[in-house]
Amino acid sequence: MRRFTKKLWAALLLLLVSMQSVATDVFTSNRTDFRDESIYFMMTTRFYDGDTGNNVLCWDNQSEQIKTKDPCWRGDFQGVIDKLDYIKALGFTAIWITPVVQNASGYDYHGYHAMDFQHVDCRYQSSDGSKDGDAMFQELIDKAHEKGIKIILDIVLNHTGNFGEQTLCKEFDRNT
Repeated sequence: MRRFTKKLWAALLLLLVSMQSVATDVFTSNRTDFRDESIYFMMTTRFYDGDTGNNVLCWDNQSEQIKTKDPCWRGDFQGVIDKLDYIKALGFTAIWITPVVQNASGYDYHGYHAMDFQHVDCRYQSSDGSKDGDAMFQELIDKAHEKGIKIILDIVLNHTGNFGEQTLCKEFDRNT
């Protein structure tokens, strides 16, 4: 009888352990630990020009850009969308992109001079003429997710561009 009781307790213990494992798998299956991701960091403006219709001259050093007929830093969301298969083929499971909010950066455009956190910068958007320019950012997210790629958005709140608060302590007028 003792052997039967020990075997019964062992079986129950094994059943409990396996049930806990199943419960843990169900609980964590919808969670992400980014330590398990292979992350591709990109400066979107320098990655790939997918839409030439949104290439604009930077507000500073325009004479050089006009002379060379080459607007600087032309990368955009369409360029990232166009290269999703390439990024996935390299083995990456997530893309970390630089800030997408409206920016004051000119020639040095990289996304880290935020001036309006409520809008996506038009230099990233497709020139499809739609009213809601932010839709292109959502399209990038949706297409990346369709391919099993996560998007990590760099958000910098501890500093902004010096053009951000137009009515608060305005430093100078920008020549545009």
